Amino acid sequence: MQSLNTKNSLFFLAIVLLYYSCNTYRSIDSALSNPEKVKTLKISHKTIDSLPADIAKLKNLKSLSLFRNKLTYIPPEIGQLQNLESLTISSNRLKELPNEIGELKNLKKLSLKNNELATIPDEICNLENLQLLYLEHNQLIYLPQDIGDLAKLEQLYCNYNDLKYLPVSITSLKNLRFLGLSKNNLIELPKDIG
Repeated sequence: MQSLNTKNSLFFLAIVLLYYSCNTYRSIDSALSNPEKVKTLKISHKTIDSLPADIAKLKNLKSLSLFRNKLTYIPPEIGQLQNLESLTISSNRLKELPNEIGELKNLKKLSLKNNELATIPDEICNLENLQLLYLEHNQLIYLPQDIGDLAKLEQLYCNYNDLKYLPVSITSLKNLRFLGLSKNNLIELPKDIG
């Protein structure tokens, strides 16, 4: 009886893996050729410097990973990816983000580490479901004043930036379990941060 359960479990696992591998795409062109089926798009170690506005056609996209490319531009149309839950744009050359990133209401994870960002748009504070925010290794000089509006935020990584102060609203992050601030130029912390 136990071996039958083990076989059923392995069969179920194989089906799940097959489902996710069939819905994972590794190039923009292949994803755009079949946009309604794309759930995951992973593009890494390429020479692309921007995303096309047509990225908005991937209406069912849940995970977008753009790791170690040469991206300098993200189109405002990214805000139309309303089903997106995970967005990784790490190890690129971004100096700015479109304000429309704040329209990704289902986003739970946002990774922007290892870029050249000096600021992030205030609209990022509209990401009401965000739980993980990675901002390490940028050139951030401040965080948005309303960062405390990210009520579900659990982890915030801001290591290796140029932060001098933190906004007072950071003390409103009641679900925050981890705050990384090493290697900044902090002069003081909000008195209620504890």
